[in-house]
Amino acid sequence: MLKQIEFSAYSKEVMVNGEKSYLDFAPIIINGRTLVTVRFITENMDAKVDWNSETQAATITLDGEVLIPREHLQPTKHSQL
Repeated sequence: MLKQIEFSAYSKEVMVNGEKSYLDFAPIIINGRTLVTVRFITENMDAKVDWNSETQAATITLDGEVLIPREHLQPTKHSQL
């Protein structure tokens, strides 16, 4: 089922198919790009997110299929905001 997700930068409030929900972290804009939590978006699209703390990598699975193979994921250093 297709879902519509509406959100605004810097607000934790979000609408999913016209129903109010809340993000753990508000979307932010950095260098002209809007960043939003992967877990919220993917889980609302009926995908599953697994986090491997050892490799610092997320695996996203939809209908039993891995969307991004683990071998393509590389840990990255994040700069402080």
